[in-house]
Amino acid sequence: LLSINVFTQVSTSYKAETSGSLATDNYTPFWIVNQNWGATSLDANNFYIRGGVFHQQTINKDWSFDTGIDIVGGSDSSYGDVWVQQFYGRLNWKIWRLDIGSREDYISFLNPYLSSGDFIHSNNARPLPEIKISLPEFLLVPYTKGNFFLKGEFAVGKYLDTNWQEETAKPTY
Repeated sequence: LLSINVFTQVSTSYKAETSGSLATDNYTPFWIVNQNWGATSLDANNFYIRGGVFHQQTINKDWSFDTGIDIVGGSDSSYGDVWVQQFYGRLNWKIWRLDIGSREDYISFLNPYLSSGDFIHSNNARPLPEIKISLPEFLLVPYTKGNFFLKGEFAVGKYLDTNWQEETAKPTY
């Protein structure tokens, strides 16, 4: 006898948004620019239109995956007129996770909506394209009498801002 049990849970979501700002100074106000993953231009008088498709699927109790694409277009910014904000794939197996691509993913002990800040992760910058393997939930280390847990990630990524930092922050003589 052969028995195959297949359980899948599928969720597909769509996202559409638009934003704009007008300013009398040279830059967009602080409270508009922050906590939106770098989608808003720092230059005054800007707008963007954004759309994305995201898919999550659970294959069984051990395996699941997510994938998504998110494209932004708008007024000229340091990224250009149109750019890919998110394009990723995520594979979950038991307690392990593999991420490939750029994804808006705030992983921290701190609340992302507070201004207390996080030295490693921020929702103020565009997501980096990277390959990341992680242990996203705390795992009890055996034989430690419940005193030692592990949670962490290792990632290799690449900045795509060309020489923006060097050109913007270079000293003027």
